[in-house]
Amino acid sequence: MATESQAIAYKGEDGIGLLGGWGLLEPVEETKQPESDAIEIVKLKEDKVTKGRVAFTAPWIEELGVKVGDVVGIPRNMDYRIKIDGKEYYRTRAQDFLYVEES
Repeated sequence: MATESQAIAYKGEDGIGLLGGWGLLEPVEETKQPESDAIEIVKLKEDKVTKGRVAFTAPWIEELGVKVGDVVGIPRNMDYRIKIDGKEYYRTRAQDFLYVEES
């Protein structure tokens, strides 16, 4: 019976390396402007992340034409949180990148 590895990255002398098709994204805040200045929008629950900035690269990410610093779209509920050296990232499979925003 084959078992899957849960490792998504490693820390080496050259920094963080990604494993198994994973990508690590820095959170990107999505700011929505209210329709009116007279109405205040109150959030009862946290919105799911739908964008992230690519924090580290790997061959499978580069094959998609994506590089470090690019902002990519991801499906809702695909933002698995992970902390590396005290900084929060979202891990998602590179195959789940929906689009790359033009700068």
